[in-house]
Amino acid sequence: MVDTKISGFTQRISPAPADNEMVIAQASGPAQNEAVPMSMVSLEHVTGSDADTTMDVGKLYIVDMSSWATAVRTYRLPTTAAVGEKIGIYSSAGSATYELAIRTTALSGDTINNTNYDSVDATKLFITKESLLFECITANTAWRVVHDGRIATESFLMLSADSPSLTGGNETEWQNFDGNGVTALSNIGDIHNTTNGRLTARRDAGWFLSQFTWPATAQSGNSYHVVKRDPDGTPQFVLYRVDEQSPSKSVRYGTTAYVPDVSDGDVFAAFWKLATTSALVGGGTHHTNYIAHKEVLKSI
Repeated sequence: MVDTKISGFTQRISPAPADNEMVIAQASGPAQNEAVPMSMVSLEHVTGSDADTTMDVGKLYIVDMSSWATAVRTYRLPTTAAVGEKIGIYSSAGSATYELAIRTTALSGDTINNTNYDSVDATKLFITKESLLFECITANTAWRVVHDGRIATESFLMLSADSPSLTGGNETEWQNFDGNGVTALSNIGDIHNTTNGRLTARRDAGWFLSQFTWPATAQSGNSYHVVKRDPDGTPQFVLYRVDEQSPSKSVRYGTTAYVPDVSDGDVFAAFWKLATTSALVGGGTHHTNYIAHKEVLKSI
């Protein structure tokens, strides 16, 4: 790879970059050696505010969400735009609590990639270095996404130490392990809660979910683990594994499933039911008794 200095920017010219891709070196925008489209870099850089905003064409909104303390903010594409005009958003710092929601102008009927987003979110940004670039394709009416720099969320929560004994035949949720610790081995997007072991979606997406079980003592009969969506309302089983032991034996088992219709705000929780009373094995290097997810981003 050869780097050539061009007017303060470093262009990656081998291999050929997509959309004349460039990297920018300045404190307020994309970091040095971070590839973004040249058409985004060339926009006027403005600071995004901690307030609902109707964006202006020709601008790249550089948003620091780390200090947002009150609410989700909605950034809207404008009603007035000429064909070919662009607007960009770049998250210089994300937030573990609040998101930046993307919509078109309220009640306008305007579209992004042929879908009306004037009253629902096209997507949300909340992770450091996420970015989006929009281009007007029909004057005052329609937009398309020309750069999607969202980052998929990811979590992996493991039991930090052996759990208290789970009474055989009783279903127990992770958060009821008497405050037993949870270790986060992976955290992209602050989806998980290490206090109660729950995962909460922050935007519409698909999820791969995985769970693993390792009882400390041999089991005899039916044991299961399950992940439930909306565990405090009407729970929906999205991942389920039953294991039957006869005669008694030590067993370790895992399950993975794809959930295509995860909605913003959905809560997922892990439950166990053992045939006979036992603790669950935690800690160490075995990555035992865990719940994990990987987001599959949905097209805007």
